[in-house]
Amino acid sequence: MKVTTKEVQKVAQILDDIIDEYKKQSPQKKTGLETYEQRLTERIRTAVRELEPLIEEAISTFMSKKGEERQKA
Repeated sequence: MKVTTKEVQKVAQILDDIIDEYKKQSPQKKTGLETYEQRLTERIRTAVRELEPLIEEAISTFMSKKGEERQKA
């Protein structure tokens, strides 16, 4: 079955009309700065919680010797 460009354009126009009608009927939610900051804070906390075991594992591989000073370059 072949689909012509004209048919695709017709369907695309119908979809555009549906989207325009939907936008007119549905109210836009306004996101305030406070809401944005709360969501961002929660995403950062989630990321830290998920990465914490990896960070702890990476830190545990470092070995430090007490009493020795760094050599100056």
